[in-house]
Amino acid sequence: MAQPAVIYNKGVAITKSDTLNIVGPKPLTDAIFVGATGVMIVVWQDDTTSAFTCAVGEIVPVAAKRVNSGSTTADLMVALYQV
Repeated sequence: MAQPAVIYNKGVAITKSDTLNIVGPKPLTDAIFVGATGVMIVVWQDDTTSAFTCAVGEIVPVAAKRVNSGSTTADLMVALYQV
């Protein structure tokens, strides 16, 4: 059975940073839209990181507080929220 589509009603442009968290309506994202192909390094709530290889237009359903700049090659990212 197909999963229902998730509807987001708030988006915040992501500035990649190794120190500054995303400033959005909630402390963690509901998902991240990736506008340009590459690797995205997300920082979780507990400060651990994970790497995601992303395609153009992909929506990655992650609850992240930051996207690190050091090794992230993906670009044009938007933090998505359900508020």
